[in-house]
Amino acid sequence: MNKRQTTCLGIGITVITLMWLYPPWEYTVVMLGSNTAYNIPTGYYSIFDIPSIRILRSLRANELQSAVVGIDFSLLGSQCVIAILATGGLIYTFKDKKEGQPLNKTKVIRLILLAFVLTIVLALVLTIVLALVYLFPPAG
Repeated sequence: MNKRQTTCLGIGITVITLMWLYPPWEYTVVMLGSNTAYNIPTGYYSIFDIPSIRILRSLRANELQSAVVGIDFSLLGSQCVIAILATGGLIYTFKDKKEGQPLNKTKVIRLILLAFVLTIVLALVLTIVLALVYLFPPAG
């Protein structure tokens, strides 16, 4: 890998790390008299600063049966896939161009797989951290 490819890989890993540190959150709300759950996007917050239910005051509180806050994993997963593809595309774009040398597709595929595996490992680590923060909330 050349210097530009290494820089792209570093930026890609940093972006994905920030996505997991500041994930999209959503409320799952069930209204009284309804068995249907509604997902309401609430924005991006740190995994160490979970958004509280108090933001739901815009809804009529007496009509709420239950409200739960959680990470929107479908949106987060989509963002990670896009970041991995963009990083892989940039790494491929900045490859050294040598005349007459065949394209080494296996190297590109390995780099994309490496980015994917690193994302999965990072996701597992940050999910464990999130679970620990949820189980043992910071004092305050």
